Amino acid sequence: MERAGVFIGVDSTGGMPTLRDAAAGARRMHAWALAQGMPEENAVLLTDADGQKVTGDAIFGAITRILDGAGVDQLLVYFAGHGVSMRRSEYWLLSDAPRDTSAAVAVAGSRLLAEGSGVRHVVFVSDACRTPPEGLPAQAVIGREIFPNDAPAETSSSVDVFYGCGLGRTAAEVKDPAVTSAAYRALYTDALLEALSGRAAEVLSPGDGPADHASYVLPPSLKEYLARAVPARVAELGLVGKVNQLPDAIVTLGGSWVARVEEAGGGGADGATNGGAANGGAPARPGGPPAPAPGGGFPAGAGVRPEAPITGEIPIVPAPMWPEQQQQQQQQQQQQQQQQQQQQQQQQEQQELAPVDAIGEPSEPVAWSPTTVMDTLTQSALTASPSETIALAELVSDTAVDDVAGVGRLAQDIARGMDISPEIQTGVVIRGDAIDHLHVPGADVWQLDHGAAAVVGSPRPGANALVVLGSGRGVVVPIAQDMIVTLTVADGELVDVAYEPSPSSWQHATFSEHADELRALRAVTAAGSQQGTFRLTVADADAFAERLRLTGCADPGLAIYAAHAFAELGLRDRVDALARPLREALGFVPYDVALLGSSPPAVVRPGDDVAPAFPMLTQGWAVLRARRAGLPPSLRDLERHLLDSLWTQLDPAGVDVVRTALTHQEL
Repeated sequence: MERAGVFIGVDSTGGMPTLRDAAAGARRMHAWALAQGMPEENAVLLTDADGQKVTGDAIFGAITRILDGAGVDQLLVYFAGHGVSMRRSEYWLLSDAPRDTSAAVAVAGSRLLAEGSGVRHVVFVSDACRTPPEGLPAQAVIGREIFPNDAPAETSSSVDVFYGCGLGRTAAEVKDPAVTSAAYRALYTDALLEALSGRAAEVLSPGDGPADHASYVLPPSLKEYLARAVPARVAELGLVGKVNQLPDAIVTLGGSWVARVEEAGGGGADGATNGGAANGGAPARPGGPPAPAPGGGFPAGAGVRPEAPITGEIPIVPAPMWPEQQQQQQQQQQQQQQQQQQQQQQQQEQQELAPVDAIGEPSEPVAWSPTTVMDTLTQSALTASPSETIALAELVSDTAVDDVAGVGRLAQDIARGMDISPEIQTGVVIRGDAIDHLHVPGADVWQLDHGAAAVVGSPRPGANALVVLGSGRGVVVPIAQDMIVTLTVADGELVDVAYEPSPSSWQHATFSEHADELRALRAVTAAGSQQGTFRLTVADADAFAERLRLTGCADPGLAIYAAHAFAELGLRDRVDALARPLREALGFVPYDVALLGSSPPAVVRPGDDVAPAFPMLTQGWAVLRARRAGLPPSLRDLERHLLDSLWTQLDPAGVDVVRTALTHQEL
């Protein structure tokens, strides 16, 4: 397997604290890549050491040279430095940010362009914070993509993304206890290198056959390991309560191994780059990695832990130690055991949390991480009864862990149906805020009260409705005939948009048969999306799509959640499949579904069967350039009026922009 890598480390970004281990971390990753047998010309190191600057042009140039060369099977892009999350998407800050608003890497757009790069497997690794920017200068950063905007290759690349922390969290550097001086080390990069260098046995998978003496690190097992090892390291250092870092990752099908570890005296230089069948290439030969499962992807059980009980906590995994440190390791393990016992006792006393398994049976009290909770709720929503899912949400909402409790509370709120006046045949209702004004071109609006408004007449399918909230903020939603759009606002953020047939419509009887399970599925999806922890596997994506099909669901809101989750996995065909039933049932396709499908619209014009003319989920704005999608001329500056919200929400000035566009029939 031909491999290449671009390793980026930026310690200093304008106006932000200087990091201690970003450039050094990139150097360690670069050294590891060379030791793996990566050719020097394919291993590019870009850091700001010795006063150098790291620029977007340099990164783009390095990647372009690799792509235009003889060809590689795998490309690793590693970044360590300052990062921010804006509009629910990540940006890596480079040397001249934020003074130069383009001196940042737009990760979401780069990931999408990487899908069409022609490289069989692209891996992004981000050891950077994912928190909102502080101060107006940083908020103005727009960033750039680092992959070329070429015509997509015939075969899409598998693109995996490894994040050092969850959405809204920081990636920490801590003092290295093994060094007497005040040296700092990045928690995530150190854990990553432990796995990639073969110092964590549980992450290794055997080769294919007795002739292969090497072991391999596969993306699924790496994801599992990092999710355990980083919190374990935090606990070892006594930083629980001070550092809250839980890695995140998106792992797709079709990828290859990311590290090959030779046994002493086995393998050889050739083995360090041999890819075999695990890449989707030629059948495995002696010295090759595990063969893929039928249909692509990773072999069953290769490098993947058995499915953890949904009630289990993330186990503490001690950091690997060298032989000369065995005595110190034993002492640390004893201390860890005592700390764990104390923590478990405190958690049991404070939380009194008895999680349930897939059929609702109680198990021993444990502490849940946000990702564990989300995985549990997702599986319940896809496989269990609605009552069991909501009971589980209620249970986790009682925990003392804020992130976990927030998911449960929000899911419960969204799952509750609203009492809809039979007078509303088509309209908009809201909870958590008030409707100050509703404007729908070509239709009359009857405002029943501050929580509901009816649309009178027959506007065209997908007609844009501007909903001005009591707070002065604005939301644009497409109107669907005989359906009620429910907006849910929590703490000023638009956290859900749901479509249900009105009580007086002919569709309501059919909908009522599945209302509870659809509301439970929507509740879990919305709550996880708001927290940034909603992730699907390919099997989950199939189950999600099947649930929508079997229930006859024509909810643009659920389809939008699904489209973004499917697109993360590179499943464009699944996204396209969402569009057809919506177009047939409602006469239009939500913008996000069209944007993330195989043929995104260049610009949406009035009268098109796509609505509205811009993304409804805020994270969609970050990929407009990468999808070659534009906005109508009157809306080209609308992005600067976006507010911090899961669903697109506009400030008062943005409301004026949209109102003017509607008045002039430009939207």
